[in-house]
Amino acid sequence: MDERLTRAPVGIIEVDPDGEIETVNPAGAVLLDADRERLRGQQVTAALPRPASWALHEALAAHA
Repeated sequence: MDERLTRAPVGIIEVDPDGEIETVNPAGAVLLDADRERLRGQQVTAALPRPASWALHEALAAHA
């Protein structure tokens, strides 16, 4: 993750084309209440709170 994104005050999650989390900035880890390293490799829809994961799943499916 770019250093500027790592330091951003908003949560940023980098996801690969298969929906697996590659990295999360510190603000994102705080929002998800999770360890950044533990999030790596998880499906993004599993890591997000349920309402957010539904919206994300729909958005990703529309662009598949």
